Amino acid sequence: MRSICGSSSSFRHSHTINRVPLRARGATLHRPAAWLGRGAGATSSARKQELLELTSGSSYGATCDIGTAQKIERLVDELAGGGGSSSSGSSSSSGKSTTAATALDGSWRLVYTTEKSVHAIVRGLPVCFVGQRIAIGSSRVTNLIDFSVGKVAQSGEGGFGLRASAPLTVTGPNRIEYRFDSFKLLLPWRRRGDAAPGADTQAGSAGAGEGIRGKGASKGGVGHRREQAEEARQALPLPTPRAGGWTQGVFVDGEVRVMRNSQGDTLIFVRED
Repeated sequence: MRSICGSSSSFRHSHTINRVPLRARGATLHRPAAWLGRGAGATSSARKQELLELTSGSSYGATCDIGTAQKIERLVDELAGGGGSSSSGSSSSSGKSTTAATALDGSWRLVYTTEKSVHAIVRGLPVCFVGQRIAIGSSRVTNLIDFSVGKVAQSGEGGFGLRASAPLTVTGPNRIEYRFDSFKLLLPWRRRGDAAPGADTQAGSAGAGEGIRGKGASKGGVGHRREQAEEARQALPLPTPRAGGWTQGVFVDGEVRVMRNSQGDTLIFVRED
């Protein structure tokens, strides 16, 4: 998430809000030994659950000790080589076809990263949400960081936030390249003339502390409501960092996206909608 922070391609979530209850469909924390032996799919599912357990409550990785961080990297390596990635057939797509990265499409919430720039922000500021939107159809990727500042964050208008956006190019299965061309500070006030968002469009940090969501209808999802609310808010353009690179999905399914990028960092997201 090399953008808002000025050094990689992704973001991160809040100190205290970054708890990931493991509620994946049909998944429980404890499975009989026989289940764990039922093929690559079952093995990948078990590794994914363990990965989410390790990252839960880690403040986007900022509070992870060395031993936990090493366990996470080992699990990511195993997922990458385990053949358990379900990417909607994208692995068989041609390198430059947009269908090669369809599984990345949507709104994602960051739960873990090794990016030091994100950790510095999380430790120093009241971060309440870190995420990423990927729109394969319109060839854009947007990184998001939201801050909770006093009562305004609960007002329905939203608090302050950072948004960095870039055109993307699909260069292979679950792999995109990008270079940021837009960077702005979202302000906690609506643009003059825009109606106040209703309860059904108030995004804020809704869903930030919820567990894994299955792939849902994007128009009714948390990410879509957040995007609608953002469009009505005032924003201050900022100098755009000359940042970019590539990011590669090493494990992608309908709920979790595990990425590695051109800076050598690991990022783990869960789907919002």
